[in-house]
Amino acid sequence: MKKVWLLCLVVLFLFTFGCRAKVINTRPLDYDYALLANKINGDCGICISEADITKQVVEGNIDSSYQYTPYKDLRFGLGYALKMSCHSIKYYESTKDAIENGSQVIIVPDIKTKSDNSFPFWPPDKFSLTLDTKVFDATGNLMQRTHSAVSTTAERADWTVSNGYAGSKAMEKAIEDFLQKLDYNSINEQLKYPSSLSSEVGQKTADIPLTETEKITQTLRLYQGTLVFPPPLWVNKVKDLGKSKYWREQNKNLFSLEQIPKPQTFDSWKQIYGVYGFYLPEYNLKRFIDESLNALALGCKTQAKSKIISAEDGKIIMTYFCSDLQDSGVSDGYNTESGFLYMSQVDQSFAKVYMAWRAPIEYMKTDKWPMNEERITEALERLKKIRYFKPE
Repeated sequence: MKKVWLLCLVVLFLFTFGCRAKVINTRPLDYDYALLANKINGDCGICISEADITKQVVEGNIDSSYQYTPYKDLRFGLGYALKMSCHSIKYYESTKDAIENGSQVIIVPDIKTKSDNSFPFWPPDKFSLTLDTKVFDATGNLMQRTHSAVSTTAERADWTVSNGYAGSKAMEKAIEDFLQKLDYNSINEQLKYPSSLSSEVGQKTADIPLTETEKITQTLRLYQGTLVFPPPLWVNKVKDLGKSKYWREQNKNLFSLEQIPKPQTFDSWKQIYGVYGFYLPEYNLKRFIDESLNALALGCKTQAKSKIISAEDGKIIMTYFCSDLQDSGVSDGYNTESGFLYMSQVDQSFAKVYMAWRAPIEYMKTDKWPMNEERITEALERLKKIRYFKPE
């Protein structure tokens, strides 16, 4: 009888113990990863909402469940590294809050985790974590995306250090990978030369006429060269810069900055203004031009047409026309694409600027066709003002 009661007590204990999720810690344990953070010459903000910080992940099964707070632990680990890298580090609920409070570099992380234990009642000894981040500038333009995916395992001896050892190591490795993938040079260049109005503009009124577009040009460092370029055609005054939507991305060899008029979307744009930079040591200008045209032609069902307008001083301006876009590029019946290309080279780096419009083929030879004489003249005037040069 005593054995029966003892067995019942053991079962009751195991059931009760198993039903209560065990709290594990996934904070980094070794902070050497922070040494990988290079200097960022600005104030940084990390955006993680309070709802995410308090979010508890419960995994396992009824006899061996455990819980942890990944965003809370990420906030601590990421903040520790950037505290030594940025001028200052602050935490915000959203990108909007960070912008309003003056953050110059805004990091928005998204994480997913998966863990498992090999035997009942063990802490997780297998842990996988993906960390996707977006890095924005002070105006909310995307500067960079990063993706990190790591997996770790823990031995029984590791649990003497922490019952969440595998998770802590995964967190360390993910943050370490993020710090290694950050393009510090590009971020600091953009802080130094933000893709916004030049300092001269700030001394003018908000109603600078279009005839003075050189006063509202934008400046970007694109690899080995500096690109100075005018605003898109829908910007007629400084205050019109707020009428644009932006998409920005950069990696080791490619930079993209695209603008469309509000309220268009990038999935169904009717007018676009793209600025692109490339670092291509194996290329010359001819190969770069050929492959740029080929890339555009992939989106066209018919034979795309192009024509050189001018070619001088190491730069070329061309027209481009597709009379029948691939179905994936058609929205609301807008099945043609017309545009202008500017391309130039500095050493092993290349710059490309693309102005384009989409319209239904039925609009051709009507007043609704976007490539009218006035717009063509205005577009060419602006393209001729673009300069891509080697900084002194």
